[in-house]
Amino acid sequence: MLCAPLFAYPKGKSQIYRQAFSDKVLLFSYIHIVYALESGVELLIKCFRSLFNEVQSRFPIGDSYWQELNRLVIGEGKDEGFIRQILEVEHKLLSSIGDKEREYYELQEANIEKMSREELINELKRMKRIHNRRLIIKETLNSYRAWIENTFIQR
Repeated sequence: MLCAPLFAYPKGKSQIYRQAFSDKVLLFSYIHIVYALESGVELLIKCFRSLFNEVQSRFPIGDSYWQELNRLVIGEGKDEGFIRQILEVEHKLLSSIGDKEREYYELQEANIEKMSREELINELKRMKRIHNRRLIIKETLNSYRAWIENTFIQR
């Protein structure tokens, strides 16, 4: 099972849906997992069976995947108010996560502004992994050179 915010999944056609079916991975949003856990383990089992047995031949993608999952998890008989209530919970959850991420990056920005020139240069080098990339290039070229020498020159 893969659980992520609904906005993080592709809206249209994407490999993730086909790969999820072929690898037997159930894609859930946060709100689906909360609702399923509150509803009990039986609901999770029902979702797995339905998605992998009944739906697999159709490979629903994008919005149709989520419509099918909503039908299985929430049920067809639920009124629009109930679904709206669930979406409001997800919106609050996502807003909270967004606020925490924004705070994290504001703190990172404040820390960067306090750094000296030398600290900034070292941080930039670390972030771009310049040293590691130079080593990889050197190792790749040495390996290629050795292969050429062993394959073509020493015959």
